[in-house]
Amino acid sequence: MVRLLRQLRESALSKPNFIRYVSYALGEIILIAVGILIAVQIDDWNESRNMRKLEINALEAIAASLEESTNNLEDNRDAETRWLGYNQLILDHLDTCRPYSPELDQAFGSYFWTSKAELAVGAYEQLKSHGLSLISNSEIQRQITYLFEVRFPKTTSENQGWDDKLIISAIYPEHVKLFRKYYPEDWSVLEDEYARPIDYPALCNNETFKNILAEIIGLRQFNIATTQRTLQEIQELNLAIVAELKRINS
Repeated sequence: MVRLLRQLRESALSKPNFIRYVSYALGEIILIAVGILIAVQIDDWNESRNMRKLEINALEAIAASLEESTNNLEDNRDAETRWLGYNQLILDHLDTCRPYSPELDQAFGSYFWTSKAELAVGAYEQLKSHGLSLISNSEIQRQITYLFEVRFPKTTSENQGWDDKLIISAIYPEHVKLFRKYYPEDWSVLEDEYARPIDYPALCNNETFKNILAEIIGLRQFNIATTQRTLQEIQELNLAIVAELKRINS
């Protein structure tokens, strides 16, 4: 296009002066205008390419953080399920006044434990600093916002409430009155802890302790269900991101 305009301009130079100068001037103006349009188009193309690269990086970072959170939540869910088994085992023994067995000691030492929901949010905070509009797919943008702004804080607050309120104020003060902690010789720091009841027959008739166990069971079941729901929503978002990255890169 530019070469054609130059040829037309040079051709105009062989015509009479007035026509030649007018043709030359118009050729220069058109040439400059075309050059500007081409430059703008190149800038727009470069900006679009850079924005697409930023979006891809952001989606990949979010996907990586979702994988990290998934691993943590799955570990939490498995631990909560194990401790729930301890709670149910102890309550069953006490309600039916079954004889004490040392096999219960690990349950007695760890029945009140809980895990912390450590969720990876750094990639989302970085995305917010760039602007959520960087994500061109509005549905994925909505899913990301909901997961990090609503679901994750709710999951964390439920867990924190258990630690700060129930364990510290109610469970542990009662626990130290009823049990004595000990560690078997082959115990590992990665294992649950052990404890023996100070007075097992009295424990069978301790309705306060049994009510605490029933409360813990209900809370664990709720936490496990909440964690499972969060994991499902993470999986749905992750699948959407994978599909979106495939579309962008195609």
